[in-house]
Amino acid sequence: MKLLTLVRHAKSDWDNDLYDIDRPLSKRGKMDAPMMATIAKNELTKVDVIFSSPAVRAYSTALEFSQHLNYPLNEIILDKSLYHCGIQEYMDIIEIINQDINHIYIFSHNPCLTNFVNFLCNENIINIPTCGIAHIELNIHYWTEITRDSGKLLRFLSPKMFK
Repeated sequence: MKLLTLVRHAKSDWDNDLYDIDRPLSKRGKMDAPMMATIAKNELTKVDVIFSSPAVRAYSTALEFSQHLNYPLNEIILDKSLYHCGIQEYMDIIEIINQDINHIYIFSHNPCLTNFVNFLCNENIINIPTCGIAHIELNIHYWTEITRDSGKLLRFLSPKMFK
């Protein structure tokens, strides 16, 4: 069994003239990220590798989680394909993971994040909210075996559940 934790970036700040990829976390995002990171630390298993979109809001969320999960900040893997990606880009990243790795975190964006959870778990989630977490158990032994419906959604967490 392999574990995959998908995290949508925390709420971003739209009150600026920055390019989309450069938008930082909003005040709410800066509060939600550490709260959800603490919950992940307390309720989910140890992370082996973290991937993040290079968008400032996603990377900032990944940094916050990394600090709480005692994961080395300099080992976060930025992958530009996670910015405006689709299911195939997620699959391409996951399929080449070393087989010794058991738990991956990916920080990314909607709508692709929600679509990927639904693809893997045969779920009908409408929207993963900002800083939402989908923790998935994959019924596979090797990352190359990942396919549609190979996952089971173990936990679906959102900031509103804890406020």
